[in-house]
Amino acid sequence: MSLSIEEVRNLQSPTTNLVTQVEDNIYGIYFIGFKIRDVETGRVLFEDQKQPQEAQELMNDPTAREVTYYFTPDFFEMKYIGTTIVFGNRDLPIKNLLMIDRHYLNGQLINSYEFQFQYCIPNTINSWESIYKLPKYTEEQIFDMILYPGCNQSDTFYFVDGKLILHLKSKFDYAALIAKQQYEHEQKQQKIKQQQ
Repeated sequence: MSLSIEEVRNLQSPTTNLVTQVEDNIYGIYFIGFKIRDVETGRVLFEDQKQPQEAQELMNDPTAREVTYYFTPDFFEMKYIGTTIVFGNRDLPIKNLLMIDRHYLNGQLINSYEFQFQYCIPNTINSWESIYKLPKYTEEQIFDMILYPGCNQSDTFYFVDGKLILHLKSKFDYAALIAKQQYEHEQKQQKIKQQQ
């Protein structure tokens, strides 16, 4: 199933499955690096770097296009986040690369973003930074996102000259890191007691 730009803009709930196939990525776009940061403080929330060869191989694996990001609840205090994508392409030039990022909570659209990259020459490595203005979430929404990991998710669509070539799906977990930190703290305290 291939969606048009307008069809994506009209989506009110997340897709059930990925709507693009590996072969739809005829421009050979592959992701080498991805960073998420708090714009106001510069604090890095997530960062991933790959070797170009590894990144190209991963683009042939559909499971690599579905990811979960782990944040702490102070994420909801942030006003802007910045994402930096480092990506490569193969033999074809890329004109009018459009990214549409649709975010959902409990199956309903809560925000949508669009960013455009005008042109990429063939066989190059490119860096693309986008700034997201975060919505003011209600206490009920924040409660749901912390208590029910995965109820906040997104669909990210990439178009070249109006044709959909790539679809990524993401889920967001705002509790796992807190649980991990609490567990590590408890383990540390237990060791201290054992040494006394």
